[in-house]
Amino acid sequence: MPQEYESITTFIEMTGEFSDYMHAMAWNQTSDWYSLCGVDNQYLPGVFDQIEEADAQGCDIYIDKLQVKGTGQILQGRWIPEKIPYEMTCPGAAPIKRELFLKTGGPTKGAIFDDWELYIRCVKAGAKPFHANTFRCLYDMGHNHVTMSGVNRPEDHDRIGRAHIAKVRKELGFEEG
Repeated sequence: MPQEYESITTFIEMTGEFSDYMHAMAWNQTSDWYSLCGVDNQYLPGVFDQIEEADAQGCDIYIDKLQVKGTGQILQGRWIPEKIPYEMTCPGAAPIKRELFLKTGGPTKGAIFDDWELYIRCVKAGAKPFHANTFRCLYDMGHNHVTMSGVNRPEDHDRIGRAHIAKVRKELGFEEG
């Protein structure tokens, strides 16, 4: 963790599913903005350098980039509201304003693609994105070990996750695509 963020950081021990962790963040924090960095990943210096600019523009979700650990590959977030219900166009767990998180209700307990579900709910809620030039974190894809969201996750993970996303789309009134 970059030293510049230690004073504004709270560590939350994860119990249960990642969606439980997201809700614990929401109910245990009082700040205007939330951001998660799982144990597999590492925040990079300067990640929040544009938060004040996002605030000044009335934005409520901070779309940025991730750098993949070991390869240097860049995952660029793209907030494309018409695509988000059908395609994950933003790297996971983007910083979000508390008000927007609470308005959406957050992801469903046990959701495998909890961040994607949250983005779909944000689209439905009319989120206003800020496209930052910053890199949020070093993202560990888990090529040689198991991580929370990496390549070595269980085989049925994607099938179950996509079925849940289809259910969320339907519940929120998006057309099947």
